[in-house]
Amino acid sequence: MAGKKRKRAEDKERYELIGIRVDDYHVKAEASINFYLAEPNLAEYLEDDPAYLFESSIEITGTALLPENRSGDIYEIKLIGETSPSRRLAATVKDCQLRDGSGVPRYRSYRGREIAVYRQPPDFGLLEKARGERKWRGWANVAPRLLTDMLVTLSHQKQAYVSLHERRIERRRKIHGIALQTAYPAEE
Repeated sequence: MAGKKRKRAEDKERYELIGIRVDDYHVKAEASINFYLAEPNLAEYLEDDPAYLFESSIEITGTALLPENRSGDIYEIKLIGETSPSRRLAATVKDCQLRDGSGVPRYRSYRGREIAVYRQPPDFGLLEKARGERKWRGWANVAPRLLTDMLVTLSHQKQAYVSLHERRIERRRKIHGIALQTAYPAEE
């Protein structure tokens, strides 16, 4: 197979910072009975989730300023503040430690010391491009207290920006980090 090149790890996984000017936003707060209770085949997987759901969300619409190849693209990002165990937002560093086939935590030697081996936790949101348009849609599960802080930021009479940290693995794009701020993202 002389003609084939092996893909390097950095070709498969890339990170990019996207700076977005906030143009508009919508807020929603709701309370309901957990809708999975009406679907018995789904409810068994979420037994630790609450029977009552209290959820808040912010949907932010904005225009990309950075990087240059995405400048002018429209972003619609929905942030959902809900803390059910199935959202996996309470994961700890210890939960990210790799384990062997028997469930024993893995370690490696580094300069004569045993160091724990960790895997990266799953990203907390997805990002998708609308076909044939310069439009992106995304969503992320976040802690409700973050939504509260974001609402305070949006209530100021100052221009707000989103710094979106995208993690791209081959063709899939995930939200690796997100910040709402009043400073232009390139000036950080």
